[in-house]
Amino acid sequence: MAVGSCTREHNPVPRRTAWPRPAVIDTVMVRAEGAPLDFRVNRAAHTSSDRPGWLNVAYPMYGAVMYVTFTDVTGADVDRARRNRMERLVLNSGGRPGRESQWTNAAGFEVYTLRTEGVATPLQFVATDGRTALVSGAVYFNNLRADAPADSLAPVLDAIEGDINRCLNALTK
Repeated sequence: MAVGSCTREHNPVPRRTAWPRPAVIDTVMVRAEGAPLDFRVNRAAHTSSDRPGWLNVAYPMYGAVMYVTFTDVTGADVDRARRNRMERLVLNSGGRPGRESQWTNAAGFEVYTLRTEGVATPLQFVATDGRTALVSGAVYFNNLRADAPADSLAPVLDAIEGDINRCLNALTK
């Protein structure tokens, strides 16, 4: 039977055309050097800082950069600074609807994230301990086209969003 099956004519059937799925990087997180708080970033990302309180987390494999700002605040300034960052978040989303998440991490940081499809800054966040620290960030795609298929970008957004969630869950002073 084995010999007979080898002689039978076999017509291979090509697979259906599908959207390309980019390779995603590992999820190992390390402390970002130079960050004023214990802020974790993906080990495969590249970090730099233009000035104190700023951190750029580059994902060259995805064509994205996460711009993070660390702001020292006092009790009276927390709400004003948070409102300012939330206003910036809304402006960056271009008024499009998005998926929001809110939680408080183990260190007491109140976290807000927003994922908005179809904009150059689809992932944004604001986190504060409510007393002395406010952290905000936005992921910017420099080559994102308005007509880019959402399902081909989704794995990259999922990977970076996962990094942001892991980072914000581990955020401490």
